[in-house]
Amino acid sequence: MESVKMRPAMATKSEYKRMGPEEEEEELDVAEWAHRAEAQSLRRRKGERYVFTCALFASLNAILLGYG
Repeated sequence: MESVKMRPAMATKSEYKRMGPEEEEEELDVAEWAHRAEAQSLRRRKGERYVFTCALFASLNAILLGYG
């Protein structure tokens, strides 16, 4: 194995650029806004369904193991 002292020094400059507010904001039409709103709604529903399923299985597990 290579010792720590023999490794080259890590770069001190960050590889990532700082993201700031863009100078030009993207103009969205009504159809694009509707599309993005629908996609966000679907993601939220999937997340809520996942949380509910996890809670349901945790409850069933507690009942089956006799912790309740």
